[in-house]
Amino acid sequence: MTNSGNAPLTGIGVRITGAAGADFSQVSTCGTKVDGGANCTISLTFTPTALDTRVATMIVTYTLAGAEHTASFNLSGVGQ
Repeated sequence: MTNSGNAPLTGIGVRITGAAGADFSQVSTCGTKVDGGANCTISLTFTPTALDTRVATMIVTYTLAGAEHTASFNLSGVGQ
C-alpha cells in the first residue's frame, strides 16, 4: 500500500471476509499509520480447505484527514 499524498494514513485495518475467508490469510507491515510518501506491504496466502473455487474479499480501511476510507479487493483461488 502506497501513500502518495503528504498527510498520514491512520487507523489502518485489514480484514478478509466472505464464505471462504478462512482460506486466505494476510500479514501486514502497515501497522496503524503510513506517513505521506511511505508504503507498506500486505502479503496474502491462499490455503484452500476445499477442491473448488474459493472466493473472499480483502477490505482495507484507513482514516485520512478525519474521514474513513475503504478499499475492497476480490480474492479467488482454486483448491486442487
